[in-house]
Amino acid sequence: MLVFNVITQAETLAVLNSIGENIFIADNDFQLVWMNNSAHQLLEEIKDDIHISNSHDVLGKNLSIFHRNFNHQQHILTHHLPYQTKIKLYGKYSALLKVTRLKNEKNEEVGYILTWDDVTAAEEENERQMSLLEQLSTPILPMAVDDSLLVPLIGTYDSKRFDLLQQKLLNECAKLGIEYVVFDFSAMIVEDHELVVNQIATISETVSLIGAEPIYVGFQIPLIKNLVAQKVKPEAKIYGSFKQASTYLLKKTGYLSS
Repeated sequence: MLVFNVITQAETLAVLNSIGENIFIADNDFQLVWMNNSAHQLLEEIKDDIHISNSHDVLGKNLSIFHRNFNHQQHILTHHLPYQTKIKLYGKYSALLKVTRLKNEKNEEVGYILTWDDVTAAEEENERQMSLLEQLSTPILPMAVDDSLLVPLIGTYDSKRFDLLQQKLLNECAKLGIEYVVFDFSAMIVEDHELVVNQIATISETVSLIGAEPIYVGFQIPLIKNLVAQKVKPEAKIYGSFKQASTYLLKKTGYLSS
């Protein structure tokens, strides 16, 4: 184990303890030999997850106490320093870890310096913002006609965005007792025609199974060609414009005479 004589001066210890970062020092075998005050405070806050009674209990233990896959990382740490990675700890903490070599006054490698930046709050806020952005990117709007929804498909859609749309749509239809759903494809940017064609068939089936009628508007010519090429005929009313679809709904619901 590293004899911790590299940092002996009180002034140096004071500097390390005044730094806001969580600093850990390990020997060449990745055994923890020292931590600054910030690191001790961090471990006190998560001691139940590490299964320790206090932060001092980790001294002398291998860094694998923090991450079960740490042994797999040792090869990287040994050959690719300095090293930085973001990992999830205990399924709920996000940590930005930075590891570099610790050398003594003779330039001998005597251990490792690890800094642990707790970015859990920032990651949670980022996930919240991404979730909000996804919600906003898949709008589902009420229409003037009762029990009807408008779904404008704007921009590029991938499988994840289609899945999110489908989940939201199922919830809205079930909650509001929706009878008609108008899908407007006129503003969609189609990059993967095969994906979109398959999703059109899936959406049509899904909406029909929950008792609502799907109505498609604004198919673009390249998409129509792919539907024909793949012999996909959506089980839905298809109109060239939103005005035509609205007229159909007004007649169907009795707001407009035939």
